[in-house]
Amino acid sequence: MNISRLVVIGAMVLMIGGWGAPAVLADFIHIPASEFNVSPSDGMFMGGQFVYKTDTIGYLTAPVHLPDGAIIKNIRVFYYDNHVSSIQVSLYRRNQYTDDFTQLFYLQTAEAINSDRFAVDSTCSPAPSYRKVYNNACQYYLRVYFGATGNDLKIYGVAIEYN
Repeated sequence: MNISRLVVIGAMVLMIGGWGAPAVLADFIHIPASEFNVSPSDGMFMGGQFVYKTDTIGYLTAPVHLPDGAIIKNIRVFYYDNHVSSIQVSLYRRNQYTDDFTQLFYLQTAEAINSDRFAVDSTCSPAPSYRKVYNNACQYYLRVYFGATGNDLKIYGVAIEYN
């Protein structure tokens, strides 16, 4: 749809061809492989567009900067899996005042199919109310756990869809 062909009047939109309620558009924030850090400080290989663990099994973390008040719809993980072990990806929220950590979204691969893939998780737990971003009290971050070392399990990045 050509944006120059819309006229916005209050909550209604005049589109060429008639009136209608505006569609709720979603935005994405992408966290590329280069944003991830090793935790604890053991080996990681950064191939520019992907990352994997090199020595001990462990996890990577990356900060997530979402707009305050945004409603998180889902997370999408872009990865390569050619191993019987899995990659586990979680989006966490940490309350700065109570130091509580809450896992909001979780994905696990277990395909070993020698192919690039992506997976989507739209289920927010513990409750749907946790989808709303509260930057004044909470910090958000991704955690990626690799069940094995080597380049048979790689992550390219994570996209978070929100309104």
